[in-house]
Amino acid sequence: MKKALLLLLPLALMLMHTVTGYSQTLLGTYTFGLCPETNTVTAQPANGLFTAITRTVVASSCVSGFFRSDGWNNDATVYDLTRYITFTLTANAGFTTNFTTSDYVTFIAKTLVDSGTVDKIRVDYSLDGAAYVTMGELDINTAFAAKTFYFPSNIQSAVTGNIQFRIYAKGIALSGSQRLVNMDNVSLYGAICSGSPGITGSAI
Repeated sequence: MKKALLLLLPLALMLMHTVTGYSQTLLGTYTFGLCPETNTVTAQPANGLFTAITRTVVASSCVSGFFRSDGWNNDATVYDLTRYITFTLTANAGFTTNFTTSDYVTFIAKTLVDSGTVDKIRVDYSLDGAAYVTMGELDINTAFAAKTFYFPSNIQSAVTGNIQFRIYAKGIALSGSQRLVNMDNVSLYGAICSGSPGITGSAI
């Protein structure tokens, strides 16, 4: 048994090196620019393609340099899942998206009116059209601050290389006649790998 374990050790070390080498690579960033907003990534990754970042139900309230959206839910307890910002990454043929617990979505965000601790922002993801999984939620207020959402421990590679994200907000107070959230520098960290998927974050 001891000999067998020693023989397996080099293989285990090789796999650990392979997995860690796949994580924490910047795949793409949306920076927006002047009005009208630039809603494409600054550069597409090798072997993959990001869609434009778009809104559903919430609407643009463009201000130069930010992705400002109006029409968010002001309910402090429940997210309106019909109102969100979304983008998708699809790996090229023969490749898959790959994420570990070291990988994440990050952006800066703020509201225009501080409602205390009820202002929240949340990120969900879906692999290849499967049910959405919540990465987490964080407070937002009237000061720009980084919001970072890590993948959960059971994250796996996408089967066909497609991952879609949705960003929700709740508890957003009125600023004049609008319920506004400003965002910038929306970025995704992970990897696009050749071959079969199946490496999980918990394997690291």
